[in-house]
Amino acid sequence: MTWFTRCAVVALIGCLSNSGWARGPALLGPPCLCHPFEIGSAESLPWGDSGEPFARESAYDLDRVVPDTIELLAESDDTLVHMETLRRAVVYLWDKRREQPWRVARCHELLDSLRASAQLASGDVGGGVDGPRAPSYALVAGDDEVASRARKRGLYAFDLAFAHAAFRQAGILSEQGDTARWLRLAHDLRGGDGALHLGSAMVAFDADRSLREAKWVHLDKALRLADDRDSLLSRNLVSVGAHFYEADTRERLEAEVARHVDRD
Repeated sequence: MTWFTRCAVVALIGCLSNSGWARGPALLGPPCLCHPFEIGSAESLPWGDSGEPFARESAYDLDRVVPDTIELLAESDDTLVHMETLRRAVVYLWDKRREQPWRVARCHELLDSLRASAQLASGDVGGGVDGPRAPSYALVAGDDEVASRARKRGLYAFDLAFAHAAFRQAGILSEQGDTARWLRLAHDLRGGDGALHLGSAMVAFDADRSLREAKWVHLDKALRLADDRDSLLSRNLVSVGAHFYEADTRERLEAEVARHVDRD
């Protein structure tokens, strides 16, 4: 069963659970894809209003996915917006309305653009991108000094790690790649970002052992940084807890995390 098929089953189970027809353990599925992130009134790719994880806007021009994603990422400094925008982009780019060669090409086009920006963040603009230089969205943003802004550079690195994980969880990529490297760079440059820790936990959810064990540490740090319980970060943490850990309140999620994290 592919990740997308599994997601469809999960969505159906979720609908039945919400209507009282089914009860069971926490819902599972690829965490970077099956779980929408709440972003309030912030702008992202067009989406349906049903609240379902795959509620794509049927009239949206799929040829706009990559350029629109690049533009949205360039304009936002909100990690949650980056996560939700990339989640939607991956869902759109694996839309069966287009032939597989088109989908694969667009996936690599987006990854190349994200990689170009991440390499700019690491001071390695030219290395690792095969073929012609991909347009870095840092440059699309039109800001000559953006590479010197540590927090924005951290988002460049995180975006590549998150997108790579989402494509891998969708079955489009088979290898973990340099995800751990880009996450380390993101946290070095963007310390104190609770949403970054939440996103890192989602990336690490089904990664190799070294990354997977770190998800609890990231969740713990995200909870510590989410001081305002009414904030978007707090609401997203509770939503993630309910979806993946049967922890439908912040207190239950904190208790679950405490079981796996040594705070001494």
